[in-house]
Amino acid sequence: MPHFKPLIMRKLYLLLTAILSFSAFSAYAQDCTANFEYRDSMRTNSMTHFVRFWPIAKHHDNKAVTSICWTFGDGKDTCINATAASPINISSVLHHYQQNGNYNVCIKIKYADGCDANYCKTISLQTISDNNCSAGFEMGNTDMVLKKLFVAQPWQSTGRKPEKICWDFGDGKDTCIVYNTSISNNYAVYHKYDHAGTYKVCLKILYSGGCVASVCKELKIENPEVCSADIKLETLSASGSTKQFIAIT
Repeated sequence: MPHFKPLIMRKLYLLLTAILSFSAFSAYAQDCTANFEYRDSMRTNSMTHFVRFWPIAKHHDNKAVTSICWTFGDGKDTCINATAASPINISSVLHHYQQNGNYNVCIKIKYADGCDANYCKTISLQTISDNNCSAGFEMGNTDMVLKKLFVAQPWQSTGRKPEKICWDFGDGKDTCIVYNTSISNNYAVYHKYDHAGTYKVCLKILYSGGCVASVCKELKIENPEVCSADIKLETLSASGSTKQFIAIT
């Protein structure tokens, strides 16, 4: 059956050629890469964003970039092509997005030896509101068991300070304090309860600019510890001249 040998040899040749071609293609595919970084303008009170993108081009043999194409995910794209008189300068591009949202941004970089690479990444653009705020507080003990120290913990997204802080201590008593926003304040207040118990304490903070935040917590106020002291006198001798004092707690 000698006529089968050429057929087998041909199949082996084709298989070896395919393996070598695939290996060469894999190595070639790794010769170049594409990536990018970006920075949002982080605008407040606006739905629009100006986003700057920086391409990151890498080639194992430092081949020149011949084109960079961007797809910004909002239906707009752009390509920058090199010419003999004007080679590509790897610099940033600025893109204007009209509204908040998630955008799938892609970059394609082509190099002088024909190698090209693609990279895509989803970016999220959101408005930073200057009217975000929250309220929190902590309670601390003092040298009197029923007297507590309350400290407000304000937060506002753009650093605005509280103009007024109101406390409801849950025992029918409340207070509001107006603050000067041009100076630093510790936002602390003392309150003395008449009786132990569980109280719903509420805090409301009005910030400069109009943002309002509030929070309530149930806090347990303990009874003061009751303690007493006394002494017991015992006679240790028949004459009564020797005494013993015993502490009673």
